[in-house]
Amino acid sequence: MPKNLKQLENEIFKCRKCSRLCQINPFPMPHIYYGDPKEVELFCIGRNPGIEDSYDGIPLDSFMKLYHERWWECLVGKYLRSKLGDNIILHKFFFTNICKCSSPKNANLFPDEKENCYPYLIEQIELIKPLMIVTISDDAYKMLHPKIKLGYFGKIAVVPLYHPSYFAYSKDKKAIEKQDDILKSIKEIFK
Repeated sequence: MPKNLKQLENEIFKCRKCSRLCQINPFPMPHIYYGDPKEVELFCIGRNPGIEDSYDGIPLDSFMKLYHERWWECLVGKYLRSKLGDNIILHKFFFTNICKCSSPKNANLFPDEKENCYPYLIEQIELIKPLMIVTISDDAYKMLHPKIKLGYFGKIAVVPLYHPSYFAYSKDKKAIEKQDDILKSIKEIFK
């Protein structure tokens, strides 16, 4: 197991296990965090990056800088910043996906693609040691589900949330209110 996030990041950048996915972008996208990883308490998991712009010929550090900027303004980034506040995102927040690569036209992932990245996800959790895991997709929750007991992954609380795109086509007011209440509680815990 890598001893730190940088080593794990380098391992993920070298990964070429999924031939369909590694054709989309020149590099996998391991994770997003803006502050000191030792201060991270809230660990968020999505499905996969969903970025299909062409990055051919771009150096790795430029790619990662762009990925951080894109995440800040993407649907999930904007949603979480609006609900949790920039301070939590900048100082206590870590975001990753079950699969580190985009899929063609943001299509569903194949089972082996999820399984190929699962060890990276577990290593990220072990390195960060968060107080809480928030999942923002059914896929993310289902990947952890076999190991979740009474709402905990080991000693880490797990909170499943709807992806914000769900609210674009569903006007389920109860679901919106429930999720807003959950996010308010999370904000209170980590402020």
